[in-house]
Amino acid sequence: MGIDKRGISDLIATTIMVVLTVSAVVILATVLILFVRNNLDKSKTDCLNSLDKIKIVPEGSCYNNSLTKVQVRFGNINITKIYFVLNTATGASVVEKPLNNIVTGMEKTFPFNNINSSKAEIGIIINNKKCDISDSIELERC
Repeated sequence: MGIDKRGISDLIATTIMVVLTVSAVVILATVLILFVRNNLDKSKTDCLNSLDKIKIVPEGSCYNNSLTKVQVRFGNINITKIYFVLNTATGASVVEKPLNNIVTGMEKTFPFNNINSSKAEIGIIINNKKCDISDSIELERC
């Protein structure tokens, strides 16, 4: 009597390989999705979504020796703070301004006393993080 040396059939071996491969892909995809979700900085995506939502209105913005006025038009955005970069002959001043009750399409003028700035830039602050500059303008004299 001889020993019967039979292996598993090709069909069963192929099925096991396919199941193992699919399982590995599902596990890897799950780990990657969780990793990306946990490490994606929400404020960065909020900044990208908000970049074109505020604009400086040239007709309402100007400067003289003692005052700089910047008029801002708000788009469809829910923010509580913005910042201005006002360029003067001696350097740049960064000024943060809180916002209340902003409505889509609203325009608001921000006066800056004792700042003589010929250029104004504006950006949004989300979760205490300054987003990139949304708009800038060379100001006319008042």
